[in-house]
Amino acid sequence: MSLNLNDGAGSVIQKLLADEEAGEGIAVRIDMHYHEGSDDPHVTLGLDSKREGDLTAEHAGQVVLLAQPNVADWLENKLVDAKITDDGPMFAFLEPGDKACNCC
Repeated sequence: MSLNLNDGAGSVIQKLLADEEAGEGIAVRIDMHYHEGSDDPHVTLGLDSKREGDLTAEHAGQVVLLAQPNVADWLENKLVDAKITDDGPMFAFLEPGDKACNCC
């Protein structure tokens, strides 16, 4: 299984990595956990390097997105979308049939 992102998300992540002056091998990691009593995951994003077992997504030949297999299971059949806003990058995880990033 691989992570799926559209060109917009790939471009946003590449810009974020350049703006943060991230070194070679650094990408955006998607992580998640559940709060007690909630079925909805709390998703976080941060810069990190690839770890053993990570699933990745590439954009323009560069690994830009990382996730551990447990997160990748949640991301299965989802498309990562992103857009730059006045408040910074905004990400959405689109289900099949979704047409646009609702948060952006």
